[in-house]
Order: sequence, then C-alpha cells, then structure tokens
Amino acid sequence: MTAPSEEELGAAASREAAEWLVALNTPTVSTDTISAFYAWRRESRNAQAYARAEAVWRKSGDLGDDAAIRAAVADAVAASATSARNPVFAAHWAIGALILAVGLAFWIFLLQPDHFTTRVGEQRTVSLDDGSSILVDADSDVTVRYTKNTRGVTLGHGRARFRVHHGDPRAFTVDFQGARVIATGTRFDVRADGVATSVALFDGTVRVQSKTEPAKHRDLVAGQSVTVAAGVPSAVATIPAGAADWSEGRVVFSHTPLGTAIAEINRYSVRKIVVSDPRLLGEPISGTFTAREGQTFADTVAAMFNLRDTRSDGAIVLAPR
Repeated sequence: MTAPSEEELGAAASREAAEWLVALNTPTVSTDTISAFYAWRRESRNAQAYARAEAVWRKSGDLGDDAAIRAAVADAVAASATSARNPVFAAHWAIGALILAVGLAFWIFLLQPDHFTTRVGEQRTVSLDDGSSILVDADSDVTVRYTKNTRGVTLGHGRARFRVHHGDPRAFTVDFQGARVIATGTRFDVRADGVATSVALFDGTVRVQSKTEPAKHRDLVAGQSVTVAAGVPSAVATIPAGAADWSEGRVVFSHTPLGTAIAEINRYSVRKIVVSDPRLLGEPISGTFTAREGQTFADTVAAMFNLRDTRSDGAIVLAPR
C-alpha cells in the first residue's frame, strides 16, 4: 500500500483544521474535545494547518461565534468531507468554507445596527451617513439601521430630536412604543418614557401611525403634536410652549403636575428629587428651569408648597415642615 504523499497529508491536515475550528467555536465545548484537539495539534503539520485556518477566521472581525457563520462553515466542511474524492480538492473546499465565512461575517458586520445610549444628564448628537442627525436626550436609547431601501430608527426609550436630510428617496422612519413616524425632510421630536409618549413637529410634514394598524394615523404639519397610547396616535394638537427648549438645556412647565415636572428634572441629575407626600404630585407648577440645576428646582418647589428638603441616600427629599 502506497504511503500518503506530503501533499495529501497537508490537505488532510487543512481539512481537519477547518473541522476543529468549527468544533471549537460552538457554544459548548467538552473537555474531551479540547483534550483531543491538543493531542491532534501536537503534530507540527497539524499545528501549522490550524494556524492558517485560524488566521482566515480572524479576518471575519471576531464574528466567528455567529450562528449563521458557523452553519455555513459546518455545511461546507461536511460536504467536503463526504463528497470530495480528491483530498487536495477537499482541503481547498474546507478553506473555501472559511473564506465564505469571512465574506458572510463582513456582510453581517455591515448590517449590524448602530446603537446609541445616553446616561442621566448626558445629551449626544449623532450624525448619520445620509446627512441626517439625531440629538439624543439624557437617559435615552436609540438604534439606527440603514439598508439599501430604508432608513430606520428605533427609540427604545427617552427622547430624541431628528433632523432628516432632504433628497434621499428612502423613507425615514422612527419606531417607538408600537407606533411609527414616517418622514422625508423634517425636524421633529419623539418622546417615549414615563412622562409622555408623543411626537412634536417643527418643520415639514410627517405621518404618525400604528405599526400594527397603519390605517390609524395622523398627518402632522409644522407646529403640531400628537400623543400616542397603545401605539395609536390621538387627536392633533398645537405644540405646547417651550416644548423645543430641552435641546438648549431648559425645561418649561405650564400648569404641569408636580410629579411630571419632577420626573423631567430627574432625567438630568443623578441626585433624584423625591416628594414624601404623594398628594402633592398632582399639584400644578409653572415656570422655566435649567434642566441640570435640580437643587434650584427643589428649592423653588419647597418654597411654593412650604416644604423642607433633606438629603437621604443621595436623593433630595421634599417633606412637609
């Protein structure tokens, strides 16, 4: 019987290296598998083959644990092991599977959405590839996913201002709380938090609709706003005075329930304001305040309602005198 040639041994090592690479990148690897791998890699030829295969894998941008990539490689390796009669061809097939994985990983990387979050008190401006921009308010969460045909944004929670670039044929959409805003070239706010779920339009036109029942929609023009409940927009209203001021670091209240006003101020400070008497939370408050000056706001509330403020566990507690 003729001994395998060096070429055949090298091809076998390359094929086995590809198989080991797939096996070791599964979610759970047994100690027996790891021991068997180390025993296999003690052979110099095998170690070199594995190093080459691993180098190709790493070019995928460390996305080797992606299920789609593992499946593509595993299928190709299995096909090479069972159907290829020529060992050299089988090895090339196995390495080709890794190259395919690199390409797949590259496209998966490109399609990954961009995720932006802000901390309490932080605001952040995000510039998008099409010339649009998003001002993300404090304690907010935004995800952006652009494709060939769509410009999609999701507001997970919080508030953001969108400036949508003109001239792009793709619709610009913002999803939030079961609703969707469809815009072209506009400037508008979307809010989805414990205080309000709403859209306010400053320029252009937008449509606000239910994601599950698109027939339930409202068309807005500049100066109009709409609140959303259970994904369905309500009647159109005029934007309240001062609604745009948050982008300048100011908050404006006009006969706003105290509990709502406190929630708004707390968005910008790690030192939260707490009212010990819940009966006061419905009392109205009006005025313009600097968003990040929570202590000044607390002093004003204390004076208005004859309260005293104390510190407890890092919070400002307002209690009756």
